[in-house]
Amino acid sequence: MMALDSGQGPFRPPSAAEEGASKIREQKAAVRRQGRRARQQLPAHLRRWKDERISQSVLASERVAQASTVCLYWSLPEEVGTHSLIRHFIEEGKRVALPCHSTEEALRLVSDPERDLIAARSPGLLEPSPQCPLVPPETVEAFLLPGVAFDVHGHRIGFGGGYFDRVLAQRDPASFAAALAYDCQMFREIPFHPGYDRPVEQIFTEENVYAFRRSEGATQDAEATASLAQRLAEPVARAFRLGLVGPLGVGKTTFIRGFLAQLGVRQAVTSPSFVLMSEYEGWLPVRHIDLYRLGEQPPVEEDLQMFLETIFEFPGVVLVEWANFAHSWLPLWVPQVFLEFQDGGDRRRVILETYSLQDLALHRMFS
Repeated sequence: MMALDSGQGPFRPPSAAEEGASKIREQKAAVRRQGRRARQQLPAHLRRWKDERISQSVLASERVAQASTVCLYWSLPEEVGTHSLIRHFIEEGKRVALPCHSTEEALRLVSDPERDLIAARSPGLLEPSPQCPLVPPETVEAFLLPGVAFDVHGHRIGFGGGYFDRVLAQRDPASFAAALAYDCQMFREIPFHPGYDRPVEQIFTEENVYAFRRSEGATQDAEATASLAQRLAEPVARAFRLGLVGPLGVGKTTFIRGFLAQLGVRQAVTSPSFVLMSEYEGWLPVRHIDLYRLGEQPPVEEDLQMFLETIFEFPGVVLVEWANFAHSWLPLWVPQVFLEFQDGGDRRRVILETYSLQDLALHRMFS
């Protein structure tokens, strides 16, 4: 059969790669709308408070402090504010580079925002004038980027033009890439294109500094699994939360027994599947939540209130079995241990994922 010709060549059905890219674009557009809506709903006074908290975290960052050349963005009213940060860095003697969007995709040096910034083609957007010196992306030591939506793995969704992804593709691998966001813009996972989208190493919000790290190892038997859990508990000396994920019988409660032994718990540790929560006393008070009985269904109001009070107010350690059933209410920063069967015997694959800068020390359990 002869192919129809529309004047632009014969019809060709879209490839799987093209269909996949189209689906990712649609998913990104939906998340982008959700992130923008959440950001726009913030009252002005609350936004100012959040901006100040985020700025304090940025200024406390060693990676930012060590950088002599920093790339930022001149913030729009709904974005995390950067105007005071930019002026602070200039006064501090840092070289500050801002993006040019209108006539070229380049970074230019700004030393006086009132003098150097001009109106861009996009309404309300300011950018450096053509007279400002060019800054090659590979010479920038720290990038502090905007975005509309982010996830705990460092992926970001911007306005859709891909400008900063192209800039990051040219950066020095030793440089530091981070983003500024409100916590309401954070998601557990967002769509991304692995061959194009560039993740960042940290995300500064008013509640947390998100920093993703993943480590994995294997244990030979239940005793080794408990021993690994004890090593994980060694640095815990304050309020701490941990989620555990894995199929039935994989050893989540065994892991918790080892963890609690390191905290000085001498009571018998059993899975509280039918009572939902057990309490123990060690060097720190402990609450052990098991969500198996609830499954995928959301908890009733009374149970949800108990879980939220425990997560946000309890001064000790909280361990949550079947944490995959808690994604609607478990904070994004809670680290998680994933246990998997391996080789059909007693061996287990153990994966630790942390999402906060303050939890990076936990990965010493695999050293």
